[in-house]
Amino acid sequence: MQSSVILGVDIGGSHITAALVDISNRKIVENSLRRERIDSQGSTEDIINAWAGVLKESLLFSPNSKIVSVAMPGPFDYENGLSLITGLNKYESLYNLNLRDLLLKKLQPLAEEIIFTNDAACFLQGEVFCGAAKDHDRVLGFTLGTGFGSATFENQSTEEAGYWKYPFADSICENYFSSRWFVKRYFELFDRKVANVKEIVESAGTGNEQQIIFAEFSHNLSSFLIPLIKNKNYTAIVFGGNIAKAACFFLPAVQSALTQNGINVELVVSELGESSAIIGAASLIQSTANPS
Repeated sequence: MQSSVILGVDIGGSHITAALVDISNRKIVENSLRRERIDSQGSTEDIINAWAGVLKESLLFSPNSKIVSVAMPGPFDYENGLSLITGLNKYESLYNLNLRDLLLKKLQPLAEEIIFTNDAACFLQGEVFCGAAKDHDRVLGFTLGTGFGSATFENQSTEEAGYWKYPFADSICENYFSSRWFVKRYFELFDRKVANVKEIVESAGTGNEQQIIFAEFSHNLSSFLIPLIKNKNYTAIVFGGNIAKAACFFLPAVQSALTQNGINVELVVSELGESSAIIGAASLIQSTANPS
């Protein structure tokens, strides 16, 4: 049983979450989940030590598990374990460093292998493996949050899609389908500052401000999706990230727009939440782990 247990890790711009995943029953090992805030502007030593500390705590729940699979945001050289993140106000001290080697030095003998995969691909893989898209074989996935992540699942393979840099309107998708669009557009429309989408949902002020901004977001998202998926035969699109928590404010309108354009695809929201990338990262390397 121990050979089927892999440590899944999700690294974000301000946090790290780790948990042991038992691939054989597609569940997180009880009590193994750890989440800590990280100062992404800290020194190399501070960041690596903080990451390693969280991973060690989880690994202790299954000392025979030697494989660590990390869901990592880009830009990143996933094959060689090199961080290429620069100019994004996070993890500058890790630029062009071999994070695989740095972490293994801290984790041995608890870990023998560390694999890095794009975080959006891990998110979608988790939802296909045991979440909202588990009954579908052609799936498109998006994470809507501080950034705009995307991935595809086809022919039993999950890949990053890279739509964040896809041209849209007068810019790129990243600038329209992330929390900063909501913050910027809310100020433009109503001359009032908000910190995030949650604040818009919870205290949208008087009148129909909430309805107006989500209607615009729905229109933009529909305009992006219709030509993208018109002839792709996806059976489902799954949405994750913090903005997806407000799906009731925009998904019905998007679903209606797709249907009116003759697109028959199911729009679903992540069932696994923050666990999707962790479970997905672990399940992506199940063949490597040779689970029994």
